Amino acid sequence: MRRSLFGRIWPGATAVVLFLGFVFPVYWMFATAFKANKDIVGGHPRLVPHQPHHRALPAGPSRPTASGRSSPTR
Repeated sequence: MRRSLFGRIWPGATAVVLFLGFVFPVYWMFATAFKANKDIVGGHPRLVPHQPHHRALPAGPSRPTASGRSSPTR
């Protein structure tokens, strides 16, 4: 028996919507990691960082200091 057009399309369309619903937040998290603080807090949200901010990346492994704060190892 031949299925209707709706019956053939809805499983794929549902899969695409679910995929985007799960993947978009992960993409947004990584895109936000490369934005400057002023771009995160203010203005209009952008899907792609205008100018990736290299200082958002960690300097390297950190170790605790005497004051309890962690500092990057050299």
